[in-house]
Amino acid sequence: AVGQAVLSPFRPGLWFRISCRHSQGRQCKTRRLLPGVRSVGVKVSDLSIRVAIADDHPVVLRGLASELERNPAIRLVGQATDSTELIALLDRNSCDVLVLDYAMPGGSHGDGLVLISHLRRRWLDLRVVLYTMVDNPALLLAIVKHGVKAVLSKTHSVSRLVQGVSAPAVGSRY
Repeated sequence: AVGQAVLSPFRPGLWFRISCRHSQGRQCKTRRLLPGVRSVGVKVSDLSIRVAIADDHPVVLRGLASELERNPAIRLVGQATDSTELIALLDRNSCDVLVLDYAMPGGSHGDGLVLISHLRRRWLDLRVVLYTMVDNPALLLAIVKHGVKAVLSKTHSVSRLVQGVSAPAVGSRY
C-alpha cells in the first residue's frame, strides 16, 4: 500500500487506530494493541523497559546511564564493569534488556562470545544489545547467531541508544 498512515488514540492508553489512504484513494482502518501490551488490563503508563548496562569503562557507563535515564519508558536496574559483577547484578534484578560491551576483560565469566553464550543459556528471555567497537562482519554474524537482538556501534550517535534498546524490548531486531 502506498500512501500515508496516521496513528491516533483509539482507546486511551492501550490501542491505536491506524488509518491509511492508498494511492487509489481507498481508506483502510485497523486497530492494534501497542507493542508490549499483552492484555487490555495493562496501562501503557505502567510499562517500562528494565535495562542493565555493562561496560569496563566507567565514563562509558555513566554516559549510557545518563542517556537511558532521560527516557521515562526505561528503568535502569544496574550497572556492571565486568562479567562477575554482571552475573551478580542479573541474579539480583529482573531485567528485560542488557546493554553489553563485547570486550570486557577481568571477570570470572569471560567476555565476548563466551559471555554472550553464558547469558543466553542462563537467562533465556534476556534481550542482549551489544554496544561495541567490533566491525568485523564475520564476528558480527557470529554475535547475531548467538542471539544478540541489536548491535550498536560506539562510533554512532548516542541518540540511537534508546531505539536500540526499545526495538528488542518489543521483539524486534535493531
